[in-house]
Amino acid sequence: MTRLYTALKQVSPNDVPLDWMHPAAQSFKAAMDDDFNTPEALAVLFDLAGAANRGEADAAQLLQNLGGVLGLLQRESADFLKAGAVAGVCPKLKSTP
Repeated sequence: MTRLYTALKQVSPNDVPLDWMHPAAQSFKAAMDDDFNTPEALAVLFDLAGAANRGEADAAQLLQNLGGVLGLLQRESADFLKAGAVAGVCPKLKSTP
């Protein structure tokens, strides 16, 4: 999730409608229509994160919108990343004394 939220650092939440004609959105929809193929849908999200990190303007917004279909990426990126820095990547994996 950290990689996905990092790609969203420059995106502010807004009500831009999801463009289902975009090739990535069509790949995502095809994965969901294929017996809810979540691994393939997540692969599309990670591809969009890479595109957003390379500076592709619409990729980050599309990433956020498609993540929302799965109930993901709906927090403010800065809040998520700050919480991760404070709590660690996975606090349950920390060893206890």
